Amino acid sequence: MKTLNIIIAISLFSFFSYAQETEINWLSVAEFESSVNEGESNCLIFIEGSSYGKMSKEQLEERNRKMTAFLQDTELASYVNQNFICFKFNPSLETIKFKGNEYNKLEKNGRSSHEFTKFLTGSDRDRLPAIVVRDKEFNLFSYTAKKVDGKALEHIVAAEKLKMEYLKSNVSEDNSALIRANSELTRAQKALDSHKTEGEKKTTSVLAGRQKANMLLNTLRYFVENKYEDQDLNSFLESIKK
Repeated sequence: MKTLNIIIAISLFSFFSYAQETEINWLSVAEFESSVNEGESNCLIFIEGSSYGKMSKEQLEERNRKMTAFLQDTELASYVNQNFICFKFNPSLETIKFKGNEYNKLEKNGRSSHEFTKFLTGSDRDRLPAIVVRDKEFNLFSYTAKKVDGKALEHIVAAEKLKMEYLKSNVSEDNSALIRANSELTRAQKALDSHKTEGEKKTTSVLAGRQKANMLLNTLRYFVENKYEDQDLNSFLESIKK
């Protein structure tokens, strides 16, 4: 009987351990703030979508459930629990207090936003849901999403100029092909000028809230493994596929 009880206890422990690993451990705001202050882990925040029109609470919850289904992926949940402290923020909250500051829900021209969303994303981003990844010091990661080939841009601009010269010599000024070619040349030239003046454009670690589990998993590895310091995200993801 004693042996049977031990077996049952081990089985229950294994079951609960597995259950914890297959679900992301979302902390309360107090737990999250305490963990952030310890500064020992990177942070993942999921900002839920806002309500639309006359959507009921039940409809909103069902919509958010479907949109966050990818977070139930077992491999993703296990990796997130091992490498991040996590918090899920609902922007419908009237007020939230964090690290000594109070953040409030705002209403303007019939649209709602939240000061805490602005704080978390470091911008006026209103496309929700969103995933925010921050480092151990609670700073957003700064990284290059896709490396720009300056030489390739130069070739594109040169080719667009040749096309423009040919069309100007062979079609009328109001020809649709000429108008379209002019727009393409302008766009290519702006991209080249921007690359020359700004270099590689950096972005911050605020990600789309609708993802494929494997894509998000690899993106998180990009930050955790410090690949962002010397490699653009696109190249990193491509290297994983090979």
